[in-house]
Amino acid sequence: MTERPILFSGEDVRAILGGRKTQARRVVRPQPVLEGRVWRWKPRVGVDINAEHINAAMSPYGVPGDRLWVRETWAVARCYGKLSPKDMPLGPRNVWYRASSAAPDQPGSEEVRGKWRPSIHMPRWASRITLEITGVRVERVQEISEEGAVAEGIEWLTEQHQTARCRYHPPSYSQDGVCVDPGYCSCGEYSDIEHFRDRWDSINARWDYGWDADPWVWVIEFKVLTESQDGGE
Repeated sequence: MTERPILFSGEDVRAILGGRKTQARRVVRPQPVLEGRVWRWKPRVGVDINAEHINAAMSPYGVPGDRLWVRETWAVARCYGKLSPKDMPLGPRNVWYRASSAAPDQPGSEEVRGKWRPSIHMPRWASRITLEITGVRVERVQEISEEGAVAEGIEWLTEQHQTARCRYHPPSYSQDGVCVDPGYCSCGEYSDIEHFRDRWDSINARWDYGWDADPWVWVIEFKVLTESQDGGE
């Protein structure tokens, strides 16, 4: 069993904690090339287009049974601000998590919080979420199913928001994100896949891995471990 870190946004962390997110898709780097039935991963390295072989030999996230510890935006008390994470005599109960505004249980804790730190700099001891991989496969991003989009944690707008906000239409249909004509708004017609597509593009299109490019992705399925399962206190 191997442990590896994985980055998640605040939105994703909330979805994981809420039990809505059980899958994550990550771009395969470098993108493979299909030569007949051979999935060419690197020069002189290729395997038959068989998910089992690909997953076992090449997944940078691990295989079923391995664990991922979540990195997210975090903070510690201001008095530790000049220390590097490895020198902090702390544990998860001394950490603030921006995704949920969870703060250490102490009087005036918000007043003593230091600056928010990028998720990439979160050390293992500060992580509050450990995931166990239950499945890994590769596919094109456009192969995602409605069930897969739901498992990605996509949350539908409430009926009230569908008639008051318009997050998914061009500017001509909205003003400052608010529908000019709520009766015309068709947000409710958006499928889970379309919601996922929009979020995928907001993160990956800038790197030329947008939905229309249809890149190969790793699909990581996971479950959240409890403290007793992951060895926490």
